[in-house]
Amino acid sequence: GEPPCYGFAQYGGERATLSIARLGARGTSEAAVEAYQKRIAREAVHVVGHLWTLHHCYDPRCPMHPSWSQALPEEPGTDLCNFCREKSEAKIRLGKS
Repeated sequence: GEPPCYGFAQYGGERATLSIARLGARGTSEAAVEAYQKRIAREAVHVVGHLWTLHHCYDPRCPMHPSWSQALPEEPGTDLCNFCREKSEAKIRLGKS
């Protein structure tokens, strides 16, 4: 089957795209809008993570965990897990040298 895909990134590349088409209706309450914005932020971090050569993560709280996973929490976070954060920081340090 086709998993729900919210974006595409050239793995280790320079370009990515993000789509909100599969996120569904946003809702009108303040809480619904905030949850919608957090989900968009999570998907953006995921796509940028692929640009930084991060793979999918086993930690369901990490944005690099696949969006189509059944283990994804109701309100997934936007903070990378320790492993993904260390790998991304190493990539940033290499880029500065």
